[in-house]
Amino acid sequence: MDKKDPVLGKLTSLITLIKGGEQINSVPSQAELSGNIRTIPGYTNQVIFDVIDGLIAELNAKPGYQLSVDYIYPEEPMPGDAQSGAPP
Repeated sequence: MDKKDPVLGKLTSLITLIKGGEQINSVPSQAELSGNIRTIPGYTNQVIFDVIDGLIAELNAKPGYQLSVDYIYPEEPMPGDAQSGAPP
């Protein structure tokens, strides 16, 4: 994904919360990752959802994987204004 918005820049993503495990010396039976994807007008949310859903389906087809995803706050990208905040 190499599109770049002239005002907003590139699509960005970041994992911001990680939950899992019950003690330091064992592998957790499950974990939860939460993050944020800042979309840009060049990539609709559905494009991003399709990529993520495809990756999860590909991994879940392998033994030992049981991944799922929930999309919360699926707002569509809004174009930026290069003049916002510019002095009059």
